[in-house]
Amino acid sequence: MGMELDTKIVREKMISSRGHMVISGTSWSQALFQDLLNLSKEAQDRYCVFKAVELLYLLCSKVPVSHTPGTNVHRYVPQSILEATSYMQAHLGEKLTIPHICKQCSVSPTFLKEWFHRAYGVSVHSWLVEQRMKQANKLICTPKLPIHQIAQAVGYTGISQFNATFKRFYGMTPSRLRKMSETAISRPI
Repeated sequence: MGMELDTKIVREKMISSRGHMVISGTSWSQALFQDLLNLSKEAQDRYCVFKAVELLYLLCSKVPVSHTPGTNVHRYVPQSILEATSYMQAHLGEKLTIPHICKQCSVSPTFLKEWFHRAYGVSVHSWLVEQRMKQANKLICTPKLPIHQIAQAVGYTGISQFNATFKRFYGMTPSRLRKMSETAISRPI
């Protein structure tokens, strides 16, 4: 398959996940194994081969173990989580749901939610709101764009929901921030 098993990367990944690469004892893993028993022997064999190839790919991938600044904690960020992050960043103006993101990145909802929180320390939704508000803040300082267009550009269909989220995030409405930025530009210090 053209893959090379780098034992150093495997060791780092195993250390970062406290010595194991499979999460067992969770309700979803128990459900998976229960469902696996309901498959035919041939389907079980195909599934196990698929999972073995997937595991080899993950062990051979060159995705680095990242270092969290200010700590001695290293963490492995799966490529699919990095892809999900990039996808969401590129599509802030669209309706993004967990199932849609999972479909785009070929991961399960549980995998996305758990690994995203491990990698970024917040839920997918919280991260998405933060990115949308940061983008909105940049666009607010562009006086030519009406507020309702900015709301649509960052994925909000309703102006009231956008205003409420913006105010919760920045402590003021988008209109107020725009007035303050226009005043600061017209009256330089």
